[in-house]
Amino acid sequence: MKNDFSYLAQDPTARASKRNTSVSDTVAEIRSRTAGMEPKELQETAAKVHEMAKQHHAKHGHNWTDQAEADHDQLMGLFNDLKAKADRLSNGLLDAGRQRFGTGDRYLCATNAAGEQMFGIQRGMKMTDTPGCQRTENPNAFGEMLVAIATGDVSHVSREVGAALSGASGSGGGYTVPQGFNAQVIDLTMPKLRLGQLGMSVWNLESDHNLMPKLLSRPEPEVKFENKKFAEKDLTFGQVHIYPRTFGCIVTAPLELIHDGAGVDQIIQKELARGMAKAIDYYGINGAGARSQLDGLLSFKDIESTDVSSSWPGGWSDTAAAVLEVRLNDHEPTGMLMHTNQHHSIGIRQDDHNQWLTAPPVMKDLPMLETTHMPEGKIICGDFTKFALGLRQGATVEFSREAGESFERGQVMYRIMWRGNYVMYDETAFHILNDATGS
Repeated sequence: MKNDFSYLAQDPTARASKRNTSVSDTVAEIRSRTAGMEPKELQETAAKVHEMAKQHHAKHGHNWTDQAEADHDQLMGLFNDLKAKADRLSNGLLDAGRQRFGTGDRYLCATNAAGEQMFGIQRGMKMTDTPGCQRTENPNAFGEMLVAIATGDVSHVSREVGAALSGASGSGGGYTVPQGFNAQVIDLTMPKLRLGQLGMSVWNLESDHNLMPKLLSRPEPEVKFENKKFAEKDLTFGQVHIYPRTFGCIVTAPLELIHDGAGVDQIIQKELARGMAKAIDYYGINGAGARSQLDGLLSFKDIESTDVSSSWPGGWSDTAAAVLEVRLNDHEPTGMLMHTNQHHSIGIRQDDHNQWLTAPPVMKDLPMLETTHMPEGKIICGDFTKFALGLRQGATVEFSREAGESFERGQVMYRIMWRGNYVMYDETAFHILNDATGS
């Protein structure tokens, strides 16, 4: 049965008043009711939403308040999203049941096990390039929003920041970060991620319960003899559930900097991105809580592991064996990850002729990255493209001048929180080395 959208021709404010709902609720309802629509229906609905926005502007143009502008932006954002989705479906970019790169390798496109389309990015890509992302014209919009939150001064902010502040306040005093701002921070975070540099992808999740396909077994070629049947060794997929968990970071800044510092919006924006990168790397490696709470690489019990039997240069034999194990499982390692101290200790080893020791030829070009978030003595080798982070759309920002010693020190504290979790596509793509001290 077709959805009835006759009510879309009404003025959104009149409809909101009649049904005692806000324009935000109206937009949310339309988004919900357009799920699964065909391109033609999406185009028709987009045209009606555009007419709603025109009527809204005509009614409130003589008294254009911040709330009126925020409502208008929401309607236009919905119009652009519906139109973009219709175009993507028409162009065949959302092919069900398979994952592939988008046009020009600018983003990743996939269909999850529930039949929902999602977009993601890997190293060198930008979340702001994904279809449907509401781009922001201001490259420092997120930082500008944070400064305005702390100072309360919105007289000099850009139009999009003003709209975000006027309509994004949460019941607990927090602010929901608009999609465009959120994507902006993810783009700043990606180059700082060690896991991202090795190939981990980041995906936008559309709900709090997500299903992703997972490879359970691969087909094996064989010869079929006369009157004999093929063995049942087909390609088998299962599914993995992703339940987002809350994680984030806190950044403290002096009030003098907030009020008088030049370029403070850029500084705060970059510091929060750096803090988020540290959190994503730490939990992506170590996990948190009980199994299935927040899954890190070291918490997956099905990943094979071995002990390093000797110090370097003998340790190279064990690392080369780990690389071989991954390749025997039909994967190509994208790199190795270890603690900073190990990386340094291995890197400064010399032979009896004072020549620097290097990796064996079989792993000569394999990146070896370091991070203080790795436990000392462990090395992770693998194809990191088989590991991903799913982020629930929309971050939340809270601030305080009283928490901790902020009041006495004249500081302001920002806390940014995301909801997300990690997903492992194939444990056989990784191998963990223990007792690898590098000494």
